[in-house]
Amino acid sequence: MNSIVNIIHDIEKQPGLYLTANSINLLNSFLCGFIMRDPETITDIQLMAQFQQWIELKYDKAGSNSWIKIILFYSHDEFDALDNFFKNFNSFLSEKNISNYNLVHTRG
Repeated sequence: MNSIVNIIHDIEKQPGLYLTANSINLLNSFLCGFIMRDPETITDIQLMAQFQQWIELKYDKAGSNSWIKIILFYSHDEFDALDNFFKNFNSFLSEKNISNYNLVHTRG
């Protein structure tokens, strides 16, 4: 599996298989490790930078903080922030009309 979208969707379905607790910071750590293991093979590596820009625009926080900190600021706690991440990420994908199939079979 070399797709950010696919791994995020897998984590959303069963977070306990990937994260020791439901936490947006643990998700970020996992994703950083996932990306760093072999960045050349990830088919949709640019998506997280696009998601950062999308979050900045949505919350009117351009250039101020990472997507993690922005989502956490607008959440009650780490658990709520993780849930909000998945909601935001899925909205981002929907708005950009991005599907798993398109990402797995193309490299941008």
